[in-house]
Amino acid sequence: MSRDSVSSIQGLRWLAATVVVVAHAQHELVKLTARMGRPYSPFTLADLGIGVDVFFVISGFLMYYVAGSEFGSKGAPLEFLKRRFVRIAPMYWFTTTLMLAATLALPQLLNHARIVPLHVLMSYLMIAWPSPDGGVFPLLAVGWTLNFEVYFYAVFGLSLFLPRVWGLTMSTLFFLCTSAFGFLHSDERTVLGFYGQSIVLEFVVGQFLAIAFQKGFRIPTWLSVVLGAAAIAAHVAIRNSDLPHERFTESGIPAAMFFVAWVFRATTTAPGRVASFFNNMGDSSYSLYLIHPFALNIAAEILVRSGIGSPLIIVVMITAFALFIGWLTFLKIERPLLAWAKAKVFKRTLFPMTITGN
Repeated sequence: MSRDSVSSIQGLRWLAATVVVVAHAQHELVKLTARMGRPYSPFTLADLGIGVDVFFVISGFLMYYVAGSEFGSKGAPLEFLKRRFVRIAPMYWFTTTLMLAATLALPQLLNHARIVPLHVLMSYLMIAWPSPDGGVFPLLAVGWTLNFEVYFYAVFGLSLFLPRVWGLTMSTLFFLCTSAFGFLHSDERTVLGFYGQSIVLEFVVGQFLAIAFQKGFRIPTWLSVVLGAAAIAAHVAIRNSDLPHERFTESGIPAAMFFVAWVFRATTTAPGRVASFFNNMGDSSYSLYLIHPFALNIAAEILVRSGIGSPLIIVVMITAFALFIGWLTFLKIERPLLAWAKAKVFKRTLFPMTITGN
């Protein structure tokens, strides 16, 4: 993968994380203003949670792109799983521990204030488990996406035991079957239903996009602009239609379209200032995603109590604060943790961790 492609994916990762932060900033404001008798109506034309869907497409793409040449190689599954563990576990455990401490110390400020030991254990293991407050969420609620990531890693890691065609076929059929079962038989508020959600298909799409990218498929700049606009329009149209639809059709397909528009653009020019900013911020996307609930909660409490009247100003300010805290967390906590974990775990490697944020 070229340096420009790496930067492009990093920039998209940060954009996706930022969109999720804006969505959660609005949720935080809804909760606080309702408590204070000043109801706030959030933006609903589009589901800003689509940033998560973009993450999943990226995840499928990068897993195949980085490790796709290792299908059938001796030791590849274990090596792959070790690298994924080192990449995501330390920072996730840190923020989960923060949430555990906050839940014990300040239960009145949190959405869930009950502690159940088995639920806490499963949260640290990144295995989906019923929350004592309802639904299937870990202690750190945004960690539900990590439950899916670990699920992806396990299936993809097992597929590396097989030759490429058989491994790719196995993982694809597995996700198609579990998604179909979840659609037909299961409630997503159960563990089985959680893992059977159609969102898992976004990982499959990402894998096949990686194959297309490796084969040299690119689109001209004008088409990338059209495709990006079409992705947004499709999401809004499907979301606001009266037709029944799953998350994969509402957000997954538009997310994949936007990914292609962003990453597959054929260009020989250096990125502009805006693109360079996005790319440079991309490294902090994982820290931003995990730490932003804490930053939003603190900033929103302060600003709402200060009497600022404009919800828009509050959303902008608490989002900006979360972005700053996310970057600071990456520099001071995530990067040292990652360096320490890599030094402790690895003595040799089969393939590189090419993307810092993956």
